[in-house]
Amino acid sequence: MNEENQKNPSKEYLKAYNHADMICNYMPHLLKGMHTPDNEPSDYTKGFMDRVRQYEMEKDASINTSWNELKNKYGDELDKLGKDSEIDIEKD
Repeated sequence: MNEENQKNPSKEYLKAYNHADMICNYMPHLLKGMHTPDNEPSDYTKGFMDRVRQYEMEKDASINTSWNELKNKYGDELDKLGKDSEIDIEKD
């Protein structure tokens, strides 16, 4: 996703991000059985996977107290964690 799209994500991206947010917050046990298509690079899939990845980082951060362990596992994605919080402002 380029910088323009990150500031103005598509409606499909927002919809998927918010659906994944609901699952992550209220039904995280369902994530184990969910799979996304590997060959479908749609905005919906991207939004869903972005929120699931953010959830995994948050979960690991609450378990692991070492910043170095988190940085080794997630690298630059960890720096973006707080920057994506603006996306779910607009619920569908």
